[in-house]
Amino acid sequence: MEDPIRDIETAINLCAGAESADQQINAFEHYFTTDASFLHPMCYVPPGPDSRKRVIGIFLYNSHAYLPLQIL
Repeated sequence: MEDPIRDIETAINLCAGAESADQQINAFEHYFTTDASFLHPMCYVPPGPDSRKRVIGIFLYNSHAYLPLQIL
């Protein structure tokens, strides 16, 4: 991110609520490193090689219905 304060809202909205799966995947690939982790009370992806793919899979599979995310 060039300007994290300005970009964070867009990053969160695209990763958690993009209109299409392609937009969501592109957002994760743009804003997350390949060793990204994800922590949720019902799910955990530890950081590691290509863990971003697992994080993307969780977001795409659940479509935000099964693991509701609180976005402030």
